[in-house]
Amino acid sequence: MKKRFFTYIGLLFTAVSCIYPFNPELPDTVEHALVVEGNILLGDYSTAVFRYLQPLSGKVMGYPSGTAYIEDDGGTIYSGYTEADLYAQQGYTLHFDTRNASEDRLYRMVLTVDSHSYETDWIQPEVSPVITGVRFTADKDNVHALVSFTDAPGGSGYSSVTYEETWHFHADYLKTYYINLATYEIIQIMGQPDYLRYWCWKSYESSTYSLVDSYDTHGHVEDFEFNSFLRTNNRNHDRYRVKVKVKSMPETEYKFRKLLNDNDEIGGNLFTPEPGEIAGNLICSDDPSVKVYGYVGAARVAEGYFYMDDSFYINYTYPLIKVESMEDYPRYLDMGYEPITDYFYNGESIIGWGQKRCYDCTAAGGTQVEPENWEK
Repeated sequence: MKKRFFTYIGLLFTAVSCIYPFNPELPDTVEHALVVEGNILLGDYSTAVFRYLQPLSGKVMGYPSGTAYIEDDGGTIYSGYTEADLYAQQGYTLHFDTRNASEDRLYRMVLTVDSHSYETDWIQPEVSPVITGVRFTADKDNVHALVSFTDAPGGSGYSSVTYEETWHFHADYLKTYYINLATYEIIQIMGQPDYLRYWCWKSYESSTYSLVDSYDTHGHVEDFEFNSFLRTNNRNHDRYRVKVKVKSMPETEYKFRKLLNDNDEIGGNLFTPEPGEIAGNLICSDDPSVKVYGYVGAARVAEGYFYMDDSFYINYTYPLIKVESMEDYPRYLDMGYEPITDYFYNGESIIGWGQKRCYDCTAAGGTQVEPENWEK
């Protein structure tokens, strides 16, 4: 049978009351209930993200704050901590260092938010899939990143894929002119071009998760596309590295994430799922009348690093502009423009103007600190 693939973006939540399964006919009083999304990832960093259920209209509430820990059935505690990251716009986030956590244990998550305690039952981690390969292909316009993997014996047939990417890139131009701000004279930089801020690295961690149903293919997935980008993108400048992460999940977790993804695609929300009830795995342990929504999963993560060279790159640089006269210099300088280099503009050779990011890779979001374990 045909494999079925689904993508869910950002935080995807299912609903469960403190003691009741989710019912789409929920009263207005739960609009400000706590929403929790937790991932206990053995061999990686785990997360717990929580926010309030927002009304479709009216005043938007801030994020809750609180504490949380992960516990295994051997008594080991993994305490949550905060840091600035990509989840900051999605809710209050706690991280847990579970890189050395064992799949031979049961796990639970315990949270304290707004003076209430919430917890999961003990969770048996899902077994790790096996990544069999990642390859890159290209069509006329885009590069496509494809992963193949197989469930380990006893796997559920339901998985999610995410990734972290790092690439070595350069600025669009080498700066060969500067401007004397006192006289507005444009002066050529003599000698060798300055490569100091020309080459950088840049990284991105995806907040997009891809859901994969491979139940009908006995847990085998071949060439699943998890990322794509333009061939003109600076990811293709020199060397690109992607860290692919694949985890299995139980059918119940897969179904609620798919349901919420379907709602997102049709403009739905937490109150407009398809008919039916979906039970989550969080309870309010000190007050059964307090509503809480969400799901916490546990799994061993399969991951691997894969590299791509510059063979798919189609050369592209952001265009520079022409500043007509010295009287215009102050206005363009105020907008962050400056003279950069000789440039061919509409059949005319000029001194092209651009912003700092055109010649300084750090201004374009890069860093000159080489990533750990970077292969040359």
